[in-house]
Amino acid sequence: MEEKDTSLSSSPPLAAQLPPSADDDIGSSNNYDYVCYRCSKPDPTLACAACKVARYCSKECQKRDWSCKNGGGYHKLNCPFMKSLTREGKIDEAEKRNVVNTVVRKCKLYLSPFFVYNVIQASKASAGSDSDADTPTAGYFVFLQSPDTIIMHGMPGQGRRDHLGPTLPSRSGSRQVMLKFMKYEETKELVKDDFELSSLLPSLLASVSPGERQEKIPLLVRFRCGFVGVADAEIALGWDTCERLGWEGNDEVLFNIDDV
Repeated sequence: MEEKDTSLSSSPPLAAQLPPSADDDIGSSNNYDYVCYRCSKPDPTLACAACKVARYCSKECQKRDWSCKNGGGYHKLNCPFMKSLTREGKIDEAEKRNVVNTVVRKCKLYLSPFFVYNVIQASKASAGSDSDADTPTAGYFVFLQSPDTIIMHGMPGQGRRDHLGPTLPSRSGSRQVMLKFMKYEETKELVKDDFELSSLLPSLLASVSPGERQEKIPLLVRFRCGFVGVADAEIALGWDTCERLGWEGNDEVLFNIDDV
């Protein structure tokens, strides 16, 4: 059982920037050259023997990047995850699910009051009353999106780093997550031009059973690289506490997940 953190702040870490535009294909090997993981020199000729993904221009850069102290690059921590990557930046489905679960776990203490508060407000509005009424969560979910790739979110530590090399100027800043509270009736417009998203709707509708509706949050997940999926998160801290911690007037929140 998870230990409840009662020191939760009522607002998330604010994002430093909006997500990039839709044509900014972050993480595509077609748009970025491979660079040395330590100094960013182009066309590195050496590769880590363990993961065969991290690349270096010299043995000295490789040695410094391996270290977890004195300004090292922490590749010692990154290497196990990178073993699951190909040189083209692909990971298997099981590892993708692990990354999604990690992102959801990081968000949960902000996601929970966000969802509960918006469910209560939406229920009151649909009932046409401000009175405290029953607040069934059926018909509501959170659309969790990120302008970063699933590989970037899988990397240990902080910052936007992937199989291509270290953080580049065009990919600077913290990894970000956007939470958008939605009603199922709004999904028609959301998925009308997206076959993959539309194919997930049955799973989204079935992701939380009637008996779990005040215990779990249905999630539709999408990353910049095109990955889409369905997940759920337990409501942390309990329904009543989340109601008190809710943010008035926010049905959409963008924040830096590296600050969580």
